[in-house]
Amino acid sequence: MNIDISEVMRLHGRLCDINTDMNNILLGIKGELLRISNNIRTIVLLESNSNLKEKITGLSENLTKDMTNLADFIKKQMDSYTVTNEEAKATLEGLVNLISEKFDATGSVIITASATITNESANPNSTVEILDSDVPMANSTRRADSTIADDTGYALGENLQSTFSGKIGNSEEKWQIVDETYYFFKDKGLSDEQIAGIIGNMTQESALDLHCPTGQYEGLFQWGKDRQPSEWDLNSQLEHAWTEIESTRSNGKVLSNLSATTTVNEATESFAKWFEGYTGEMPQRQNYANAVYYYIKNNL
Repeated sequence: MNIDISEVMRLHGRLCDINTDMNNILLGIKGELLRISNNIRTIVLLESNSNLKEKITGLSENLTKDMTNLADFIKKQMDSYTVTNEEAKATLEGLVNLISEKFDATGSVIITASATITNESANPNSTVEILDSDVPMANSTRRADSTIADDTGYALGENLQSTFSGKIGNSEEKWQIVDETYYFFKDKGLSDEQIAGIIGNMTQESALDLHCPTGQYEGLFQWGKDRQPSEWDLNSQLEHAWTEIESTRSNGKVLSNLSATTTVNEATESFAKWFEGYTGEMPQRQNYANAVYYYIKNNL
């Protein structure tokens, strides 16, 4: 066999450099993620997402160039092997084919998995995944609908972001409650408008405080003593709420009436009437719901 050892060593050094560059880029991505988590999810989020895309694009371009050079070098070395060394030839052919599968027809890297970065500042055991925009989510049905069915609600919601953020104290924990509540009811088949209506009512009732004890009422939906969930964690409250929505509250009319709504304001009023049993402060409920609707369409 005729192997250019000096070229192998040079490429080995270059691959080490690539590894260093990759680490620096991913650290930059991590910084952008932390910036997102510490700011309101509107213009700042869009700007950070743009920065993330640029960093990932640069990483992809560098990998494309250097991996292509590596594949070409291996191919040249393989061509110099004797025909009798079939085992080595087959092994290297397999390696070249494996590398080739990582590039599309234009020579760009095909990204098929997410890059995972540990968010040490939040939880050393938690991770944040960066997905290429062309890679579908594992459960794409949980994503917000791309179409905006309620243009009026969306337009109103854009101007109500600070109102909603102020109501919940711009708490990261409460933003997480918004996200998880959306995903929960999305999996149940509700529309984005209907889910926004539910969260708008939750916001008026409890400011998204999981406990929010106010005398005889408690929890996200301010349940009375006679209909409270057994536990006060988020999932238990949402499961209990769904049981009531689906069957036990208002003689089973909550879901049927809510399902008939098509706008955020309609959904908010329907949920207040049939689930909460109270339609006071309706403008505030609808303001919060429209703000949530705008947030959903731009962030989830």
